[in-house]
Amino acid sequence: MDKEARKERVIELLTQVGIPDPQRCADQYPPNTPSIGTLLAYAKDADILVNNMYIWLPAALSILIIALCVNYIGQALRRALDARQRL
Repeated sequence: MDKEARKERVIELLTQVGIPDPQRCADQYPPNTPSIGTLLAYAKDADILVNNMYIWLPAALSILIIALCVNYIGQALRRALDARQRL
């Protein structure tokens, strides 16, 4: 099996599992589509990091809030399912 056929086979298997082809996903959206990743990518520039915080700050805060929510949900599940902590 040559390299191209192997690549196509892997893409086909990943698509069946539910993971889309990154190249096809990139073609679906225009290059300037706002997302958390693109907004944080702009923060690499020192001028934007210091002077234009309105570009990256909402994305950074949303990631922080999502991480805290996942952490709190995990702690609540651990406490609810751990029999040693029950009275």
